[in-house]
Amino acid sequence: GSWANNTNVSSDSDMDIKVEFTQRIYRGSPAGMTSWDLMLQNSNYNGSWTPEKFRSELGIALRRASSAVDASRNVAFYVPSVPGSRPDTDVVPCFTYVHKPAFGDPNRGTVVFTKDGKHIVNWSQQQLDNGRAKNTRTPLCQPWVRRPASSG
Repeated sequence: GSWANNTNVSSDSDMDIKVEFTQRIYRGSPAGMTSWDLMLQNSNYNGSWTPEKFRSELGIALRRASSAVDASRNVAFYVPSVPGSRPDTDVVPCFTYVHKPAFGDPNRGTVVFTKDGKHIVNWSQQQLDNGRAKNTRTPLCQPWVRRPASSG
């Protein structure tokens, strides 16, 4: 979001990358799913791709690419920086998440299942849209806009 919105980007910023499993869709409210909702959705699913299996397979693939990957974190895999090349990176395994309001179009986001058994709903497109709208409303806050010289 910060990179796309040109805000809070510095040479020591980290990157967040989502790896979204789109063939299994979770549904719920904007805040997430109740334990009951989650149990129903899991019991109605006949495939093999559980959040645990997806996280495990992604971790295996990342560690094949780099033995420096830290899989111990609760939410994301941590990939350390390469000096002079790329910054620290958090790789977030997630699933497609949809909220269908009573009226209007569905909202699409992602849901991350953490190692401690909780879940986080993320509306990345909404965050991107809101950040861009804020940049449009406050042009002097944009890093690429030169501010007028002070007269005092």
